[in-house]
Amino acid sequence: MRVYKFLSAKDALRDISERRIKISEIGDMNDPFELLTIETSTLMDRTAAIETFARRFGALCFSRSWKSPLLWAHYADKHRGICLGLDIADDYVSEISYVNKPSQLQQDNDLNLEAARRWVFSKIDAWRYEDEIRVYTTLDERDGPFCFYGFGDALQLREIIAGCRFPSAERPTIDAALRGYSVVPTVLKTRLSMNSFDIIRDPDGFLDLTTAPKNEHCRDTSTRAVSLDDDSSQASEQTARGT
Repeated sequence: MRVYKFLSAKDALRDISERRIKISEIGDMNDPFELLTIETSTLMDRTAAIETFARRFGALCFSRSWKSPLLWAHYADKHRGICLGLDIADDYVSEISYVNKPSQLQQDNDLNLEAARRWVFSKIDAWRYEDEIRVYTTLDERDGPFCFYGFGDALQLREIIAGCRFPSAERPTIDAALRGYSVVPTVLKTRLSMNSFDIIRDPDGFLDLTTAPKNEHCRDTSTRAVSLDDDSSQASEQTARGT
């Protein structure tokens, strides 16, 4: 399954070079309701259960798609960052379910395997736009304050997708981070779609670094603006060229 990880350019280049991604720890996640989607009776201490789980496990958090403007804005430095496309085995991952209210467990023995899966793979509905795919993994080895999951057979880097505000002239930094890769991932740059509110591939994004503008932005500048004096056929031609 192809999944996507949005990062700042600095973090993405480091991860590409070091061939690993950081594991998110429960206490550092940006959702204060993380693991709070199930309510328990007084027979079970939910706080203790969360703390026990959080000490042992962290999460690899991905999205299904790289085309969401919100994900680029929130997780990839306002479109200046990079999205990594990674292949991971289907049986390693689980979809996040989005809920409007907590599930209620009446007693301890209600926490069976299915309820446990709902507990760790549910988030509040406000996060639905992330379309998240998640993998839980153990926090076995630390490198400084963080834990990492290495690239390999289980997690393979396949795409490097630069945001529409990532400077084209910085393409050599991606190439440098890729040194030593036996299978080189596809590298591409993005732009805004002219027909929808999606982020799409820019086929000219990295073609000519010598003429790349100093100030990158998300608009497609390959099509000149249509003058009010242009007739309808000229305007149609210009619009078609911009799509």
